[in-house]
Amino acid sequence: MLAAVVILALPSAARAQSVAEMAARMDAMQKQMQAMQRELAALRGQAGTQRAELAGQARRQRAQAAVQERILARESRQQRVAQTGGARVATSGPIPIILANDLACNAGSYALGPAVCFTPGGFVELAGIFRDPNLLSDVATDFNGIPFRNALQSRESEFRFSARQSRLSGLFTAKVDPTLQISGYYEIDFLSAGVTSNSRESNSYVPRIRQAFAVVDSLDTGWHVLAGQAWSLITTDLSGITQLKEQIPLTIDAQYVVGFNWTRNPQVRVVKDIAPGVWAGLSLESPQSV
Repeated sequence: MLAAVVILALPSAARAQSVAEMAARMDAMQKQMQAMQRELAALRGQAGTQRAELAGQARRQRAQAAVQERILARESRQQRVAQTGGARVATSGPIPIILANDLACNAGSYALGPAVCFTPGGFVELAGIFRDPNLLSDVATDFNGIPFRNALQSRESEFRFSARQSRLSGLFTAKVDPTLQISGYYEIDFLSAGVTSNSRESNSYVPRIRQAFAVVDSLDTGWHVLAGQAWSLITTDLSGITQLKEQIPLTIDAQYVVGFNWTRNPQVRVVKDIAPGVWAGLSLESPQSV
């Protein structure tokens, strides 16, 4: 009786062992599939990182090529200038450090040191103003102060000279590397008035801040960060949303023209070059316009 029981139990034990082996195999296969999925995800991440690195390298190479092109053009101009009376001055060999710094700057700029350039600007202006009627204002027209026909000022005209819009500016640019530069800009004129400023004897008007800001430009990533006083983001630009590219009406009047939206405010501005012809910008400003 005992032998019969053992014989009958053997098939059940074999089936249980077979099921356990199949379960173990399936578990092992599942673990292998999970490991393969992890490896595939890691390979995809590495491929994305490599693509980003290649794109960054391509942008840096383009920026370096542009710098080298400017240097070669400047060297060519220097060589042409060096020709006097048919004799060419030897320019082979290492470039002196002063000339190398000058070659790193754009035309119209002066090297102040390694990778630091200064661009002066400004002008002297003597403007003549004639108005009918009389607004009792200088080179900036007071559009809100135009007198009505029943006022005495509407029956007389005014003519005056003014040099107060003469301007001084300076741009300092430090090139940290071929794709990153830091700039500082200031701009002043004389359209301010102190306690003793008047047009009677000495015309002693004082300077005022037009613009004073610092900006960081990342040429490979297309990010631009500005902090300081500059033209507002509502001011129309000639191209892009970068500083010193505003579309300012070409007029003598310091108030420009009716309908031109502008204000110069303290601000913090962030701009991104998304694609050719597409830009996005955000500016936190503190306007004091009336």
